[in-house]
Amino acid sequence: MACFILSAFRSVYRIVTAIGISVLLYGCGGEGSIEDTVSETAAKPYVLQPRIDNFFYGDYGDLEEEQWCSWEQDENAPNFGYSEWQWSGCSTWCGVADFEQTVEASSELASADGRYCAENVLIQNRDAAWVEGVDGSGIGESITYRQSCTILDSNEWRTMSPESSTPEYDGYLRYTEICIVNGYAKDQKTWEENGRIKRLIMYVEDKPYAYLELADTILPQYFTLPEGDIQVLSGDMIEVRFEIDEVYPGSVYEDTCLTGLVMEFSGRHAH
Repeated sequence: MACFILSAFRSVYRIVTAIGISVLLYGCGGEGSIEDTVSETAAKPYVLQPRIDNFFYGDYGDLEEEQWCSWEQDENAPNFGYSEWQWSGCSTWCGVADFEQTVEASSELASADGRYCAENVLIQNRDAAWVEGVDGSGIGESITYRQSCTILDSNEWRTMSPESSTPEYDGYLRYTEICIVNGYAKDQKTWEENGRIKRLIMYVEDKPYAYLELADTILPQYFTLPEGDIQVLSGDMIEVRFEIDEVYPGSVYEDTCLTGLVMEFSGRHAH
């Protein structure tokens, strides 16, 4: 495989091979050069089904003292996603030097207070949602999720494989699961009145990767990603786009809504 060398900067080249594998080459020719797959796409996109779970009392929202970070599950609780993302004590986030995630939507329903903007899906609280802003049900509208995480050099992730019981430095973050809260999940009435997503097309680096078949439920849905399929180097940015392909109609409004979208990954490390 070709080797690229730039004198002052480490450059990234994306190559799409004949078998549909997207490869990153990091300027090589010397010690420490890395070559690996960011996303392996099958001949046809995966079709992923969700595991349904419940809301819980975490760190976000106006909670009673006894509810705060109790992690008690309750269909009326405000939070969803992953407890480690909300816990302020020691966790795998202790070894993170920098973390950035943003979302950008193809359209948003106008509102004076931003209650329908794309950023609402990142909050892991059900009080607000992204609402697409085009006429009709929003089929073809999309939301683009970008995420970058830098692990402290002194806290490098180490892995063990079936072939070797010796931990080895890796340096990659591997995406393991997606949590989605469908519709406008503020309450049951609001959820029923507005449209929900029936199927999303997931694109990784602009390549079709999977169809997410969403259940018509207000509860959080968790989609397990094929192990090791999507990975990115510590400090690099990954971009994933989710496009509305089919919807469940609301009883009152045509607008289609999405309350939450969180992409979980392994590779973080506690003290």
